[in-house]
Amino acid sequence: MDNIWLYLISPAFTAFVSWFFTRKSYRQEIKKLKQENDEAGFDYLKKLNDDLETRVESLKAQSEKLFNQVLELTNENRELKVSITDLRSTVSELTKKLSTYEKAL
Repeated sequence: MDNIWLYLISPAFTAFVSWFFTRKSYRQEIKKLKQENDEAGFDYLKKLNDDLETRVESLKAQSEKLFNQVLELTNENRELKVSITDLRSTVSELTKKLSTYEKAL
């Protein structure tokens, strides 16, 4: 009977002692891994942020370029409308003169 208790208590006591002395190192290891994960996450987010900043600057430059093109095209459109109006009035005047010449003949 004494041997049975010895066989049961000895492994339990050994397990308890092992757990008691290794729990601090486990906590430190977990803390270290958590810190490494946090740093890796921070580095990833920083890289992502830098990439997004680059994309935003690129899109901003592209947007400004397109805005300037729209302004140029708007001005060109306005000038063309004025030219069309002038040409229509010229055609109208020439048509009237042609009519008067045709009547004179």
